[in-house]
Amino acid sequence: MDLRSWLVSTWNFAVSSSACIFTYYTVCRFASFLSNHDHLHFKLEPTLGPQHTQALLWNSVLVGIFCLQHSLMRSYSAAEKLERRFGVLTRSVYIIATCLCLNALMRFWTRSDHIVLWEVDTSKDPVLWWCFTAVHFAGWLIVYTGCLLMDVGELLGVKQVYYAMASFYKPQSIKARPLNRYSNHMRHPSFAVICLLFFVHPVMRVDRFLLAAFMSVYTFVRFNVDTEDYKYLRDYYEAKCRDMNQKSQ
Repeated sequence: MDLRSWLVSTWNFAVSSSACIFTYYTVCRFASFLSNHDHLHFKLEPTLGPQHTQALLWNSVLVGIFCLQHSLMRSYSAAEKLERRFGVLTRSVYIIATCLCLNALMRFWTRSDHIVLWEVDTSKDPVLWWCFTAVHFAGWLIVYTGCLLMDVGELLGVKQVYYAMASFYKPQSIKARPLNRYSNHMRHPSFAVICLLFFVHPVMRVDRFLLAAFMSVYTFVRFNVDTEDYKYLRDYYEAKCRDMNQKSQ
């Protein structure tokens, strides 16, 4: 390996590793942003009408920026341009951009206490606190486990860089076509659990409802799993069951 190739490989490894670390930080922060209810204020704060409307508009802009980035960078034309420009770092660049938008959303999100759909004071009832905590813990566990089962290395862009350094084929090229098709149609697992994490919370303010509604609808629209994907998953599940039954006999 010459010096130039070594420098390129080192740079690619550094960028993909940074993307992984940034993703871990962002996901942990987002989990706390959605699920934490230890420091909730249950006394409503008076908010003027115009200020309340401006806060909702600002929050809508933040959600719109995240959805726009997520959609545009996944479009066919943009993906081709990114692939030509960044090569094996395409997925890492996409991950970094997504994390930046998500961190901006959490950093500049404006809470609105003008309208509260429901509130449950968990600070006075340990049983309720543990119930909400257990639901969110189980929900995040399912989401994280699903990501691990869906080839987290390829999802984060690390495998693309490693395979390029080792002169292997692209990770997608060695997977079955139905699996690649299914992965492209649903990159994030557990839509029902994601909705649960958004809506099951002791306090549902109007700003959180806005976030939950926008994200749930966007996720539902982006998940375009069809009957062919379902048939592939069903056949795969049945084959695994037959294999396990044969081994147990």
